[in-house]
Amino acid sequence: MQDSTKKDMLIRRIGLLKALVMFTEHKEDIIKLIFESENTESCKERLISKYDLTDEQAQVIVDCQVKRLCQLMREDLLKKLEEVERYLAFI
Repeated sequence: MQDSTKKDMLIRRIGLLKALVMFTEHKEDIIKLIFESENTESCKERLISKYDLTDEQAQVIVDCQVKRLCQLMREDLLKKLEEVERYLAFI
């Protein structure tokens, strides 16, 4: 795999991990937003608007099971984010 492709993949992954970290910091509000939304598209639009997310970041939150997201430990996500960012710096 070319380095530029690897970097693009890592940058994308960092963005998704940051969205999940943000979820752990605002989970009560986001869960309420999810349940109040009429459908998936309106939920994504509200997430994008309220939390300045990309479409892909909002989609990863919508696609994850709320229970699974609630069980994620913020520290674990931050650790994984740091690992991916360090790896990106080396390629």
